[in-house]
Amino acid sequence: MTEIWDTERELLEATARDLTAKGYDVVIEPSPNLLPAALSIFRPDAIALGREPKLIVEIASEGAIAAAKVARLQEALAQNPEWKLHLVISRVKRTSLSVMPNELIAPTLDSAKKVAQIEPRAALLLGWSAFEAVSRARRPSVFSRPQSPGRIIERLAAEGVLTPTDAAFLREMAHARNAFIHGDLTQTVDLSQVERFLSTIECLLSAAPWSTLTPE
Repeated sequence: MTEIWDTERELLEATARDLTAKGYDVVIEPSPNLLPAALSIFRPDAIALGREPKLIVEIASEGAIAAAKVARLQEALAQNPEWKLHLVISRVKRTSLSVMPNELIAPTLDSAKKVAQIEPRAALLLGWSAFEAVSRARRPSVFSRPQSPGRIIERLAAEGVLTPTDAAFLREMAHARNAFIHGDLTQTVDLSQVERFLSTIECLLSAAPWSTLTPE
């Protein structure tokens, strides 16, 4: 690909389209249970199935940290010969976002509750902003850059920050959010769902430091 992409997400989606055109079934931000244990720990950006070999899709920037991860991934792939690495080098400028204090996140949740009474879908979007802000505040090194909802959910679920029930619910809300934000105006969400979503975020905001759970 020679196009210039504004974000790594756009680059990932373009890569997925390219692989789909070649006959693969692409899963972006796959659940760990779709991969062998030795590969699931790397949390690949996507996987491509339906043809041989199966592919681990990784969007990697140039630099020592990314190179070290790719090297470890290649070692794991050597033990799983049915899988191959599909590496895409990104030259997208990575932007780090500021960490928001609780004093700014809490009012956003309060605003979302008020908006929910009028337009639940708009409240859902406000809620996702707060959810990402909470996650970045607790895991600044992991979530320093803009994140997709799916990556945050899978990371927090794997760490035990989210219960399996909450993670499953948030995946449903992420699907609704993605559909709506990308122009599917037929997408609906119930007030009760949004209220549960906002309540989940409030619990994360008020919980003890997440560092007491699974270490990063």
